Amino acid sequence: MSRKPKPRRGNAEGQGELDFSALGGPDSCAPRSPSTTSRQVAVEVVVERGTVDHTPLGDLPERWEACLLPDAVEIASGQVDPREKPYSEMLHVGPEHIEPGTGRLLALTTARETGLISGKYLFTDHDVLYSKIRPYLRKVALPTFTGVCSADMYPLRPKPSLDRRFLFFWLLTDAFTAAIVPSQARTGIPKVNRQQLFATSLPRPPLPEQRAIAAVLRSAQRAQEACERVIAATRQLKTSLMHHLFTYGPVPFGQADRVALRETEIGPMPEQWETVSLGELATFVQYGTSSRCEVGGVGYPVLRIPNVVGGAVDCGELKYLAASPKEVKRHRLEPGDLLFVRTNGVRENVGRCAVYDGEPKEALFASYLIRTRVTAERALPKFVQIFTETNAGRASFFGRASGAADGKFNINSQTIRATMLPLPSISEQCEIARQLAAVDAKLAAEEKRRAALAALFQSLLHYLMTGRVRVTVAEFARGKP
Repeated sequence: MSRKPKPRRGNAEGQGELDFSALGGPDSCAPRSPSTTSRQVAVEVVVERGTVDHTPLGDLPERWEACLLPDAVEIASGQVDPREKPYSEMLHVGPEHIEPGTGRLLALTTARETGLISGKYLFTDHDVLYSKIRPYLRKVALPTFTGVCSADMYPLRPKPSLDRRFLFFWLLTDAFTAAIVPSQARTGIPKVNRQQLFATSLPRPPLPEQRAIAAVLRSAQRAQEACERVIAATRQLKTSLMHHLFTYGPVPFGQADRVALRETEIGPMPEQWETVSLGELATFVQYGTSSRCEVGGVGYPVLRIPNVVGGAVDCGELKYLAASPKEVKRHRLEPGDLLFVRTNGVRENVGRCAVYDGEPKEALFASYLIRTRVTAERALPKFVQIFTETNAGRASFFGRASGAADGKFNINSQTIRATMLPLPSISEQCEIARQLAAVDAKLAAEEKRRAALAALFQSLLHYLMTGRVRVTVAEFARGKP
């Protein structure tokens, strides 16, 4: 067995501070609000290389066993009438109410509010809910209440030898999904029946270790949830800041009431700002190339609709075109060029805009995009792009989009030229862009952290559930050594 590192202590319910750095994750992922409880768990991360048992699930640590699901779990049988009390007043959970891969429950309503009439399963806070529809989506939930669930779900009740949270996390693993997906029905909607579910196995460590594993995984989940809340709050901040900046200009919030405003067709704005059409600022407006380009081909990179994301150019999923010198001269982008999405199956995506910053180098653009170049002395390209993200800017584009027979919505060069926008001084445009760039940098950092936390959780899930990384549990009463 490898040498054991110093124990890393945390609360058994995952509310204490756990340091995941030994597992290769970011130190900042641990919750920052330690709780005081009368009983705690010291969690020691150990890479086990000792005795193993050979099981149907592969090599497992000594004292772990592989058991069939029915040896550890019961499935609720019999249904209740959701039209009758007390079931009609209980919350209803269907597959559509569970976020894939996380177990988060989305907006719920009672059986009566949902208008349910067919039989449903009754569940309690002792159960784990598993969706038998499209098992590859990994829709699993841990309810904290008594309710009714869709007949397309299984309420799984662990037997005394199995921890409920441990079962929940096992059902999220790649190993379980790989075992159950080949069994799903091949006709209609993919579905797993009871017999197929009960033919699967799961690992069963000693109960204290199950609880410790679940505590570590729940702490990692809480770190993800905290990160999601920060992202949501930052996005709300950006929305509020954009409204302020495009209504009052780049002044402190406390000075907004001192700004003299005027009403315009695109909303109130400082009275010294102009309102101009994009056509007045554009040196030209142009459609892209319709020549066929190839993934992994040779020649010039060609930007398409998927590359216009979040106000910037995403260099993923590039295609290439062996273009003629004439076509290169006509469609090669210059830094500062604005790219607008001119057609999309979703109306709200029409008019989505990005600023080309020079990457990828010598890029061309496809025919489903429209390039616009603005006069540098009057307009900052980034300011124009930011305006397209405001309510007024979005309405200017998708509000004028016309539907086509193929179900798509379209705008054209005339739509872009006719779009009205505010025009502050160049210095004000730069300040507005600077303030919003700071918020975007915060968002980008949090989204990068979210990706790191998601990767950490998946690593923990794999290594802890296979016993390749162990948690050693030592319970002790508060005040004792």
